[in-house]
Amino acid sequence: MKIEIHNFESIEKLARNEFEAGTALISIGDSDAQPPRLKHKPEFILRLVFDDVYPGQINAMHNTHAIFSDKQAERIADFVLKNKINTLICQCEFGQSRSAGCAAAITEYLHGDGIKIFADELYSPNKLVYKKVLQALENKERANA
Repeated sequence: MKIEIHNFESIEKLARNEFEAGTALISIGDSDAQPPRLKHKPEFILRLVFDDVYPGQINAMHNTHAIFSDKQAERIADFVLKNKINTLICQCEFGQSRSAGCAAAITEYLHGDGIKIFADELYSPNKLVYKKVLQALENKERANA
C-alpha cells in the first residue's frame, strides 16, 4: 500500500482530478472546521474530527478541545484493514502532525519503517495519534489471529 500525507489545500487540488481505483482518504479536521471540498472523491473516505492537542496541553478551565480517542483509532484500524486500498492518503489541516502521526503508525504496522516519517523534517507526527493508531492495528491483528 502506498501512503501519502496531504494538507487541506493539497487534497483539494489533488481532487480536481479523478482518483485511481483503490484510493482511500483519511481526512482529519479540527472540531470547528469544514471538510475539504473534493470535486472528485476517492473510493473510500473516513472523516474524523479532533484537534491537534495532547491531554496534558488542555487547561481544565478551557476544556473545549476534542482529543483523539481510542474509538477513533479503532475506526482508522478497521478502515485500513477492511478495505482493499492501493493508495492511502492521510490528510489534516497542515499535513504535518495528525495526518503524519496516522501515516507513521500505518507505515510502521504494514512495513516496519514508520520512523522514516518521524525522521523527515517536513513532519512533526502527533505521537498520541501514532501510539493509538498503531495499538489499534496491533489489537485488531491479535483479535483476528
